[in-house]
Amino acid sequence: MRMLRWIYGDIRSGQVRNDDVCDRLGVAPFEEKLAQHRLRCFGHIQRKPQVTPMRSRILSLQPVRETREKQVQLWKDLILDYCRSQKIHTISLEEDFPLFSNAKIERSLSYEAKEVFLAALVSEGRAEWMDKGHKKCLILWLRIQDWANFILNFVKDNGLEVMTIEEIRSGIDTRGTELEGIDRGVLMRALRQLEQKGKAAIFKGTSADDEGVKFSV
Repeated sequence: MRMLRWIYGDIRSGQVRNDDVCDRLGVAPFEEKLAQHRLRCFGHIQRKPQVTPMRSRILSLQPVRETREKQVQLWKDLILDYCRSQKIHTISLEEDFPLFSNAKIERSLSYEAKEVFLAALVSEGRAEWMDKGHKKCLILWLRIQDWANFILNFVKDNGLEVMTIEEIRSGIDTRGTELEGIDRGVLMRALRQLEQKGKAAIFKGTSADDEGVKFSV
């Protein structure tokens, strides 16, 4: 990142956000590169023969504590990366999920394994159970506070002051950004955080489509 800042002409860390430096130089953020690498590696492992030891370890819940800890960390990263790349906000343990199965070889994670991996995300604040039975999970590939910061930076960078909720989720200004298709519940929680800090004011219209927010940036 220091080299990119030197090329950009700003070596004073903090004066310009890292994302802005990468965007203006046409370079993908490091986190995005890392996520793409992890997903490519996972796809490579999935295509290996079933007898391959690495494949067996990644698809079967490991009994040895040290090995399981590494496996859980791997799956936490994979779930967050995949959901972020596909803009997926919820996962149901009772429904098919592409990341958890491979129809070509008729192999998939067990229910127990999926629950263990999602529970690990919940314990770190990167996911939340949506029901008491722990059958459906809300994935927070950005924490609520991170979403709030992202929204505030977005409206500031684009000179926006007033937007409806639907404009944030599916408007022209947010098309192609992280905000496109954001879960409505997650969005409202992030906006309420901004409202509590005096950075936004949520207002209601005559219908849900008219509900909006005025930002103070």
